[in-house]
Amino acid sequence: MSVARAALVDPWPLTGRHEALEAVVDALADGAPVVFVLGAAGTGKTRLAAEAMRRLDSDGWVVSRATATAAARAIPLGAVAHLVPSPVDDRPQEVFNATRRSIEDGAAGRPVALAVDDAQHLDATSATLLVGLVQAGVVRLVATLRSGERAPDAVGALWGLDAARRVTLGDLGPLEVDALLHRVLAGPIDGAARARLTEASGGNPLYLRELVLGAVEVGALVEVAGVWRLTGDLAPGPAVGAQVLERAEHLTNQAREALALVAVGESLGLPLLEQLTSAEALEELEARALIDVVTDRRRTAVVPAHPIYSEVVRASLGRLGVRRLSRRIAEALVATGGRRRGDPALIARFQLAAGVVTDPDALAAGARMARHHQDWSTTVRLGRAALDAGDGDAAALVIEAHAALGEFDEADALASAVLADPTGISEAARVEIHRSRADSLFFAHDDAAGAVEQLELAMEGVADPMRRDLLRFSRAAMLAWAGRLPEARRAIDGLLDAEDPRVAVQAAMVAELDAAVAGPASRAIELADEWFAVHLALPDLAATNPPGLHLVIKTVALANAGRLLEATDLADLGYRASIADRNLAGQLWFSLELGRTALLRGDADAALGWFREQVALCRSTGLRRPVTLGLSGLAIAHAYRGEAEAAAAAIAERDATGYRTIEAFAIEGVRGEAWALAAGGDPARARRRLVAGAEAAEEQGAHLLAALARLDALRLGDRDQAEPLARTAATADSAIVALAARWAAAPRDPAELDAVAVGFEDIGCLLVAAEVGAAAAAAWRGAGSSKEVAAADGRAEVLARRLRGAGTPGLVRVDAPIALTPREREVALLVADGASSKEVAERLFLSPRTVSNHLQNAYTKLGISRRTDLVAALRRFGAEDRPR
Repeated sequence: MSVARAALVDPWPLTGRHEALEAVVDALADGAPVVFVLGAAGTGKTRLAAEAMRRLDSDGWVVSRATATAAARAIPLGAVAHLVPSPVDDRPQEVFNATRRSIEDGAAGRPVALAVDDAQHLDATSATLLVGLVQAGVVRLVATLRSGERAPDAVGALWGLDAARRVTLGDLGPLEVDALLHRVLAGPIDGAARARLTEASGGNPLYLRELVLGAVEVGALVEVAGVWRLTGDLAPGPAVGAQVLERAEHLTNQAREALALVAVGESLGLPLLEQLTSAEALEELEARALIDVVTDRRRTAVVPAHPIYSEVVRASLGRLGVRRLSRRIAEALVATGGRRRGDPALIARFQLAAGVVTDPDALAAGARMARHHQDWSTTVRLGRAALDAGDGDAAALVIEAHAALGEFDEADALASAVLADPTGISEAARVEIHRSRADSLFFAHDDAAGAVEQLELAMEGVADPMRRDLLRFSRAAMLAWAGRLPEARRAIDGLLDAEDPRVAVQAAMVAELDAAVAGPASRAIELADEWFAVHLALPDLAATNPPGLHLVIKTVALANAGRLLEATDLADLGYRASIADRNLAGQLWFSLELGRTALLRGDADAALGWFREQVALCRSTGLRRPVTLGLSGLAIAHAYRGEAEAAAAAIAERDATGYRTIEAFAIEGVRGEAWALAAGGDPARARRRLVAGAEAAEEQGAHLLAALARLDALRLGDRDQAEPLARTAATADSAIVALAARWAAAPRDPAELDAVAVGFEDIGCLLVAAEVGAAAAAAWRGAGSSKEVAAADGRAEVLARRLRGAGTPGLVRVDAPIALTPREREVALLVADGASSKEVAERLFLSPRTVSNHLQNAYTKLGISRRTDLVAALRRFGAEDRPR
C-alpha cells in the first residue's frame, strides 16, 4: 500500500445517512419486526446495517449478522449456520426450536437484532427459519435488498406485514460527497477534483471509494499546498468493474455490442445508434437501466445510465475493441454527411481514436470547434494531429490550448519552434502565437517588459489591419496588467469602435479592468455587461480571449463597489461554470475573487479555503504569477484570525517564489504584508506600509484599490485618511469607499460612527461594521452616554459572533470609565503582546519616557498596576482573543 493511500481515513465514515440510520434504529426500538434497507449496489446498505447494529449494541441489545451470497445459495442454512446450535436434528421444526432456545438463552431477556446482508441471495431454508424467528418475536430483522432483485418467497411474506418498515438509500448528493471526501482525505479538495469524482461516481459511495483509492494509489490524486487535486485520469477499481460487468452478464450479444457503442460514443444520437445496432438492443439496455435516453431541444441522445459504466466497459474492450468501434462510429457519422455543427469535431475525434488517416483540414476544423467550446484537451489532441498531418496553422490552436490548461512549458516549446521558422504559417496564426507567447511571458515568467516587447515586434510584420488591432489590444492588456493604466487607456483609443467585433470585445476588457481598479466601479460593471453579451453572440470565438474574463473583471468591480452579495454570487457562478468546462484558468481566477469577497465580508474561514485552492491551482500549473495574490490573501485571512505566525509564513512563501505581485494589483500584496505586520504586533509599521502602497497605487491610476488600502490603515488606527478617502469617494462610485470616508471624517462622532457601522453591515462588510461599532462604543463612552454605550457594544458583539473567530485590532474595545486614547491602546497592546518599553519606543518612534507615560495612563484607566495584568484586563474589556 502506498504512503498516500495509508494516510486516508479508514474505514470510511458513514456520511449522508444520518436520517436513514435513525429511521432503522427507531423503527426497531419502536417494535417493528423487520426493516428492509433497499438500494442499488454500492449505496452503503451493508454499512448502514452494520452501523445500526453497533448503535443497538451500545443500547444493550444482543446483535448478530449474517451474509447471504449467490455461491452459498445452494447450501441449506448456509447463510445462518452460525445461529443454529450443533448438534441438532435436521427436521425443520427441531432446527427452529433449537435455534430459538439458543438465541433466547443467550439474550437473557434482552432484545435481539439480526442484520442479514443481501437477503435476495438467501437459500430457502435460511429464509424460512428467519421468518419463523421474526414472527415468533425472537429477533427483529434488518434485511438489505438490492433494488430490482427479488427476495425469496419466505422473506416476501415479511414484506407484506403492516409493521414492516422500508428505508431506501439513493446516491449521495454533491454536498454529501464533498463532506465525505473532506473527512476521508483529512483536508480540502479543490472544486475540479470534487466535481470529477462526484460525476464519475454518480454519488455512489462504493464507486467513490474505489475511485479515490485508485487515484491516490497511482498518484492521480495528490495533495498540493494543502489541497487535494486531480492531476491524472480516474479509473474504476476491480470491485466496481466486477459489479458493472455483472449487470451486463446476461445481455444478448446484440445488446452487449450496443452497450459497447454507447460506452465508446458517450453521447451519440439515437437515430445513429439505431443504424449501428437495433432498436430492440437499445430497448433491452434501457429495460436493464444500463442506458438513458435524453432529449435536448431537437436532439435525442443515448448516454450510459451511470458515468462509470463507460469507463468500465471501455476498459473491458481493450485498445483494439475501442479502435474497432470508433471506426464504426466515424464511418456512420461520415455517411450521415456530418450536418450538425459539432459533427466535424466528433468525426475527427473518432477517426483519430480509430487510427484512421485523416484529412488535416478535418482535424483542424475539429480542433477549432473544440476551441470554440473551450474543450482544451480535445483541442490539443486534434490540433496536434492536424499539425502532424501538415496543417502548420494548427500550432496556434495547440499553443493556446496548452496555455489554457496551465501547460506553459509545452506552449512555450512549441511557440519557440514555430516562431524560429514560421514557414508555412499564415499571418493570422502567427499573430495568435505571438499573443499566446506574450501571455506566457507575463503570467508564467514574470516578464512584463518582455511581453510588451513581443507584441510590439510582432506588429512590425503584420499587414492585415484587423490583426494589427488584435496585437494593439494585447499590448494594451499587458500594459494594464503591468499597472501602466494611463498608457493602457491610450493604447485602446479607438479600438472600442473597431469594425471587427473581435477587436472591440477585447479592447472593452482593458476599459473594464481600468474602471474596476480606478473607478468608477459602475462604469466597469456597465461595460462588462454590455460587452460580455456581445462577446457571447460572436459566431466564432477564434482570436478572442475567453468571454468569462468579462465576468472576472465584473466580480472585481462589484466587490470594490461594495456590492458584495452580487460579487459573491457572480464569482460562484463563474467558478461552477469553470469547473463544468474544466477551465483551470477560470477556476483559478474565480477562486481568487471568492476569497477576496470573503475577506471583504469578514469571513476569514471561507477566505482561507478559497485562497488555498487558488494557491494549489497555481502550484500545479504553469500559471505562476497569480500565486502572489493568493498568498497575500492568505496572509490577510490568517491575520484576521489572529494567526500571526501563519500570516508571516504566507508572506515568506510568497516572497520565496521570486515572482512580483501582478502590478495592476500590487497594492493587494502590500495589504497582505501590512496585515501580517499588524498581526505580529506592529500596527504602526503596517499603517506606514499601507499609506505608502496606497500612494504608489494612486500614482499608477488604481485609485479604487488604493482607497481599500487606506481603509485598512484607518482600521489599524491611522486617523489621517479623511482627505484622500473623500477625494476617491467623489469619483469611485463605491459604497465601501464612501463609508470609509465618512468614518475617517468623524473618528470621534458617536452618532455618525453608529450610522457608518450600520452602513457597513447593510452592504455585508461585517468585520468592518464590528470595528466601527467598537469605535462608536468608545466614543459614546467618552461622551458619558451609558445607554448608547450598551447599545453600540451589543451591536458590535452580535457582529463579532457572526464573524467566526475574526479578531482584528479594531475589535479590541476598552470599556473603562474613560476610554483609552488610540496611542494608549496601541502601547497597551504591544506590551500585552510581550514587547518591552524600549522595543515599543523603537517601533512607534517615541521616547521611552513617553511610552511609560502612556502605559501608566492605561494602567490607571484599566484599574491595574502591573503589565502582567494587561492581557486579562484587555480581554475582560472586550477582546475575545489575545491582543495582537
